[in-house]
Amino acid sequence: MLSSSQLNMNEGWKRLAKSARIQWPITNFRQLEIYKKNQKEKLTQWGALPSKEKSIPSSADDQYGNSWLYNHTLLKPCRFLTAPRLTSETTSDRVCLTKVIPQETTKCRKCKTCIETQAHVLVQCKHTKTQIIHRHDEIRNFISRKLTANTREFQVIEEAAIATPSGLVCLT
Repeated sequence: MLSSSQLNMNEGWKRLAKSARIQWPITNFRQLEIYKKNQKEKLTQWGALPSKEKSIPSSADDQYGNSWLYNHTLLKPCRFLTAPRLTSETTSDRVCLTKVIPQETTKCRKCKTCIETQAHVLVQCKHTKTQIIHRHDEIRNFISRKLTANTREFQVIEEAAIATPSGLVCLT
């Protein structure tokens, strides 16, 4: 007799197979191979669209970069919705929007000096710098906590920082 966790897992596999239109339990592995081949063809066709440029082929086989796709607990729901847009380069920056609807200008809406690309908004724009640093610190603290909580093999040493009128100064 199956335990309740095994029954739940079996039901989960059954629902997943049904959503992929595969008979469950799998008795015909050829059907599964055909499904995988069709999915790869769809990915190839989708990645070949002019709006996708280089992002899809370069990240298709990246198991670490795509780990958030397989483990949904890695991202908060709001970030889980943003991640596919970032990886497929379909964000609402002006360069992406110009590909669909020609824009009057591609200059950044905040700093108005540089071209508003995804890279500019996420890394370079002086108006988003504090948010970028805050997010970086969140990730750094998360990794630090996980490393020190799971094992005593790691020692985390944080940079000393002094607040000045012009901003933080790190002592290294």
